[in-house]
This record gives sequence, C-alpha cells and structure tokens, in this order.
Amino acid sequence: QDWSEAARFFLVGLGHNGSDPSMEHGFQTNVDMLRSQRVRHFERPTSNKWDDVLTFKPRPPVVRPPSPEDKPPWWRLGPYFEDIIQEGGYLDDLVRVQADPTAQRMDLRRVVYKNLDFLDMLYGHYRDDLNETRDLTQPIPLEEKHTGHLSHDEERPLELHGFWRILKECRIACGDVKAKMPVAVFDRVVVLSKRRVARMQADPSYDLGSSDPHDRWLQIPFYDFIEVLVRTAYHRLQGTLSHRLEMLISE
Repeated sequence: QDWSEAARFFLVGLGHNGSDPSMEHGFQTNVDMLRSQRVRHFERPTSNKWDDVLTFKPRPPVVRPPSPEDKPPWWRLGPYFEDIIQEGGYLDDLVRVQADPTAQRMDLRRVVYKNLDFLDMLYGHYRDDLNETRDLTQPIPLEEKHTGHLSHDEERPLELHGFWRILKECRIACGDVKAKMPVAVFDRVVVLSKRRVARMQADPSYDLGSSDPHDRWLQIPFYDFIEVLVRTAYHRLQGTLSHRLEMLISE
C-alpha cells in the first residue's frame, strides 16, 4: 500500500480503537506500516560517538600579557658577561660616567643578549681567518655558543691579526683629519683592557711593560673580545655607551 492508504487506515484505526477493542490489532498494524514507509535517511546530522564521552581536550595556551614585575630575558646574563657589565665590573670606568649608569648597564645587557649569535659568528669567522666566500647563513664548524656560564678556556682564541681584519673590513680604524684613530690605537685598547690586565696581574711572572702591544699573535679570548668591542665603540662613535655598541654591531 502507498503512503496515502496507510495514512487512511491509521486515521480509521485511531477513530475506532477506543470504541471497538477488536480494532486494536489493526491500529498497531497501521502504525508499523507507517514506520516502514518513512524515509530512513533524511539528512540526519552525523554525530561523533566520542562527543558524549568525557575526554581530555587540550585548550590553546593563553598568552598572558607581561606584568610590570616580569623581567626581560636580558635582565641578568651569564656570570662571565656580568663580570664585564655589572657595577664594579671591567667596564665600570665607562658606565659610571654615563647620565644613568643603571639604565646603561641594562641596555648593554639587552644589546649583548640580542646579538649573541652574531657575536659568536663574528668571533669564529675572524678567529678561523675565513673569507667572504663562506655562506654566512651556515654555522662555523665547531663553533661554540657563549652564554656567559662557561669560561671556554679550552677554546682556541682570536689573535690580534684577526682583530686587525675586523678593524679594516668594518672600517673602524681610520686616519683622516677629523678622527685620527689608526690600528695602533686599538692595539692599545686590546692590551690595556681591564679583563686582560686583571688576568695578567694574577700571574706574578708577567711584566706588562715588557710586552709588545702590537704582537700579531697576541690572544684575545671571547669575553676579552666583548670588552674590547665596547671600548672600541666608545672611542669610535658618539652617543650613549649602549647606543655606540649597537651602532658598531649594526654597521
């Protein structure tokens, strides 16, 4: 039977079921017929059986805005960097004459922290006497990362002739009328750096007066190199100490 006939039987059975008990069976048969004729797959939304199960659903991380109490990552560097920058450190003679020494120390930390990878690459490039044909995007083999937590005493150091290349290729040393700063000036910056002098004075057999400040094989460990860069920026550029260092690195 088609749908209209089944509906008619349903209505007839519904009208007579209450007065005639014999129609109860026919009424139920018509209901079954209606169920068999209905569309079984009528665009029902599919549901995932796991939606009703208590499961762990990770939430995306909430990005919390920094509070005034949060410290920047350069708030405190490794102890070997801090020996250079902190109050009473090897650069204290330059920092304490700034308008705001505390802010300058923090800004020096920021500049060093942001350029750690570049400083590692710069030091390794001229230490190994590499040239401009090297792919600067690739790390130098056996290049060490200097975080300020290790002394790196066993590392092969940069020598003074490598530092001369930096002065020449970065156009730091000059001898024009406005600024007479030949390479010899920066040799003395290296030799008289506070960290190097303190290390030499710890050796009772060392005579500072008898050493040659222009010895091409003079060794410059990495943390001495950081101090020398700051002092070089101080002598060569203008502005606050941190600004001079940032300008020297960016140029």
